[in-house]
Parts: sequence; C-alpha cells; structure tokens
Amino acid sequence: MSVVGIRRQLALQAGMTNELFIIQPFTDTYVDPELHEFDVKITEFYAMWLEEKLHRFYTQSATGRYLHLLESHPHIIQYITFIASYLGVSLETLSRIRSKI
Repeated sequence: MSVVGIRRQLALQAGMTNELFIIQPFTDTYVDPELHEFDVKITEFYAMWLEEKLHRFYTQSATGRYLHLLESHPHIIQYITFIASYLGVSLETLSRIRSKI
C-alpha cells in the first residue's frame, strides 16, 4: 500500500470524514524516457559549466577572468556593474583592470 493509501486508511480509522489531499513525494520515475535523458544532459552540462567557472575563479586573477570574459563574451561589456560582481571584484578594481589593458 502506498503512503497515500496508508494515510487515508489512518484518517478513516480516526473517524475523519473529510477527503484528504496528499501530494505524492518526488520519485525518480519519469513518464517519458526522453525527458529523463534531456534532464540528465542538462544537469551534466550545468555541472561542467559550474566546475569550469569555479576553477577559473579560484585559479585566475581578476585580470585573467576579465580577459577570458572579453574573449568569450565581448558583447557583455556594456553591463559593467554586473561584470564586477561576476568577477568577484569591486567597481574600482574593475576600473583599474580596464585601464591597464
């Protein structure tokens, strides 16, 4: 018997007459195997992206991270305040980095 069935049976034994609405707990079963495969691929892609970003953050200087950002996403330079936050530096530090380049 499922968890929902057990809870309904206990509610009936306790004399409760109202209908119980219980949300099923999350399970790992997917109705569509292709959806499961897509979910796994997206999760793996995100994990690789995050690992690369963290590795770069801990091993490169702020200047190195800025140069990588210029190479990989040159169109994003217009968002200066967000870039400083993304690089983990203050606006003043970013200004110094930009002046050196």
